[in-house]
Amino acid sequence: AGSAERKLSQYLLSHPDGVSCPATSLAQQLGVSRASLYRAFDALTERGAICRAGKRIEVLDEHLLYSV
Repeated sequence: AGSAERKLSQYLLSHPDGVSCPATSLAQQLGVSRASLYRAFDALTERGAICRAGKRIEVLDEHLLYSV
């Protein structure tokens, strides 16, 4: 897993009820580029760990986030 995936996973594990914020803001908070953040979103979505709907990110399977 890439660094952005790890950072995003750790961030989401600390917010198990999900988060709602713009991707630009989240990328800045995590210290990654927006492109890297979107790749991390895609990878975690493909694994079934998260679901994105607009600015809302829901954690679907916490255990999959631990394995990143």
